Amino acid sequence: MENRIGYKVTEPNRELRALARMALKGLWGKAFLGVIIYEVLMSGIPNLITALIPSLQYTYTLSEGELTTSFSFSPVLYIYQLLLAGPIVLGYTMFILKIVRRKEVEHTTIFEGFNFFIKAFLLRFIVGILVMLWSMPGYLIMGIAAAISPLLVFVGAIAFIALFVWGYIRYSLATFFMADDTSLTPMECIKLSKETMVGNKAKYATLMLSFLGWIILALIPSGSMQQAIAVMNPIVAVIVDLILTIPMYFVLLYLVTTQAFFFEIATGRLRKEPQVTQWQQNPWEQNY
Repeated sequence: MENRIGYKVTEPNRELRALARMALKGLWGKAFLGVIIYEVLMSGIPNLITALIPSLQYTYTLSEGELTTSFSFSPVLYIYQLLLAGPIVLGYTMFILKIVRRKEVEHTTIFEGFNFFIKAFLLRFIVGILVMLWSMPGYLIMGIAAAISPLLVFVGAIAFIALFVWGYIRYSLATFFMADDTSLTPMECIKLSKETMVGNKAKYATLMLSFLGWIILALIPSGSMQQAIAVMNPIVAVIVDLILTIPMYFVLLYLVTTQAFFFEIATGRLRKEPQVTQWQQNPWEQNY
């Protein structure tokens, strides 16, 4: 396994976002269709199955005094995403890397993750467990805080969220490493992500936070219609929800493309020569 790490990302967030816009210029339509395919595979199909067969979804109601809370659980959605999310995310990451690297972009790339089904599944599964383990101390702190005083639950919740985010960021580049080199094992991808993020975690966190405003704006259409969607025909509701989420698809495309540039810079594949404003491919890493 060759050395692929050791580069600290110091470029301003606005410059990283500008690189993403530059890569997407002239490709927004094709790239957006890729997001649609990704979202249909990730959530559209299982949601439609659940809507067509309501018996596959279970609704639970919790009552405490005058407060009643209901929530639904779909084993179909859970099992579907558990098994298929890894290959789908891997294929979509391959698709985004092709856009960033100015290679010929084909939507069939999104399905290429299924060629490495076992690796992709194990990578997502192991990362999920690792992130959960990282967040466990926060969960315990939250439980202890709740036992001491309800007012301390907030402190515990912050600890839980902070540790969860820390763990997520630590392994956030693992899928990019596998998309870049499918010969790597899941554990090698996880190790590379962990090492690459040394000194880059805070930068990555601020980069993701820089999209918060766009995310909030993109969620307004679907969020404002949730009550209306709840009383619609289940199949119609799935379709309407997909349409209302279109703004979020654009934000997702923008965000993941920016993440890809973060990956390219952190691994040294993309660099900016001193005193030169134009981004250039690193000569010793041109052959992807």
